Amino acid sequence: MRAGGMVASNLARAYLPALPELSVHRSVANMKVSWPSLDTAGFTLEESGALATPPSWVTNNAPVTDNGTNKSVTLPSTSNLQFFRLRRP
Repeated sequence: MRAGGMVASNLARAYLPALPELSVHRSVANMKVSWPSLDTAGFTLEESGALATPPSWVTNNAPVTDNGTNKSVTLPSTSNLQFFRLRRP
């Protein structure tokens, strides 16, 4: 195998699946964070109030509902910044 025109050893290729996409729908009182049910077993929803380095991500412990197509969490709306991500530990 070659890399940069030179013979290279100890190379690996990874085929990673696409990461699930989060959707956030906000109303006056609540927000609903949702993501696809398919291929998301083992993912945990995490949130942070800032993206400063390093961000302080914490696991969201709200109950997750699954309608067979999407998983979702309903949270109270706040005026503070809220960032969300899915993480597979």
